[in-house]
Amino acid sequence: MNPSFTPPPPLSDEFRQQIYEDYMKDPIKNSVRSLSQRHHLSLKRVDAILRLKGLEYSWYKVCACFFSIQTQNDESNEIFRLVLKTSRDQWLNCTFSDLFKPCYP
Repeated sequence: MNPSFTPPPPLSDEFRQQIYEDYMKDPIKNSVRSLSQRHHLSLKRVDAILRLKGLEYSWYKVCACFFSIQTQNDESNEIFRLVLKTSRDQWLNCTFSDLFKPCYP
């Protein structure tokens, strides 16, 4: 452990929500770069906020009430799949690469 390392403080959900709403209102004016500069955050952190908030809203859309992570060995790669069960008793499958594609143009 590095005693001199101080990680950035966690951001409140309200703050992350505001960043997501600003982006969704006008993705051109409120690009990842402009949000990053305005709030003094790294590009990667703003990108992660937008991806995770987008994922959260997609779960609300399908009313996800349960999820699990499954692994599948595919010759040379281990593929992780996310399985969601909705409140309508439907099962949805997607890979993690589907979830973490860039959410900005």
